Amino acid sequence: MTSLKLTVQVKSGMISFGRDTLYDFFRKCKDGYYEVSIAKEKKSRSNNQNRYYWGAVIPIVRQGLLDLGIRMTSEETHDLLKYKFLLVEHITKDGEIVRGLGKTSDLTTSEFMDYLAAIQEWAVEFLSVQIPDPNEQVRLM
Repeated sequence: MTSLKLTVQVKSGMISFGRDTLYDFFRKCKDGYYEVSIAKEKKSRSNNQNRYYWGAVIPIVRQGLLDLGIRMTSEETHDLLKYKFLLVEHITKDGEIVRGLGKTSDLTTSEFMDYLAAIQEWAVEFLSVQIPDPNEQVRLM
């Protein structure tokens, strides 16, 4: 074993990662020097994440909004979620704040998971609907 890929999450200065995986890797290494590099994850959201988002999250949120009397298309629902959770602010040279919507396609897999978690939490609180996790089976009545 000569290489290891390990995802580390940093949140509010705290880190979390597969510590056992890291220790197991080095226990199996031969004596010598090893180079460790740390870089921000660049991998954009996965196709599976995108399918889950458009196939489960958007329809459930749309239905929750409809139950409140708010009719939106899938695209409008997507824009609403981006406005709530991906609002980006830029400051001009003159100090003026310009707001815009971020793009889900620019999110890394980890950032997209955080985006989904925020939507799930909001959906429970605001819409009173539960959005299942991607691998969770749901029984419909």
